[in-house]
Amino acid sequence: MIATTDVPRPDTKYQENELFERFIPAIKRHARVAFRNLRPQDRVEAVTEVVANAFTAFRRLAERGKLDVAYPSPLARFAVAQVRAGRRVGNQLASHDVLSCCSARARIYD
Repeated sequence: MIATTDVPRPDTKYQENELFERFIPAIKRHARVAFRNLRPQDRVEAVTEVVANAFTAFRRLAERGKLDVAYPSPLARFAVAQVRAGRRVGNQLASHDVLSCCSARARIYD
């Protein structure tokens, strides 16, 4: 008789999340330097938003099967650019709202 063992196979999503966890210190370091001119409480919020944005970009790469091109520096640069442009994770841009930052930015360049 052949004995089978129910050894759980490592979950690929778990492995991907562990990979991203190794990226977090470098992403935070890049974000702290990029937002060094902000007040401390605004800097903490911006760095947190950069990590969240980098994670969503990382998950999109994982879904497309392109984790071989995922590195912390490009993820951090992309996330910093997104945060500076007002692109927040989980929120839509309110371009028609008079008080929104993206609407104010658009009026400056008009």
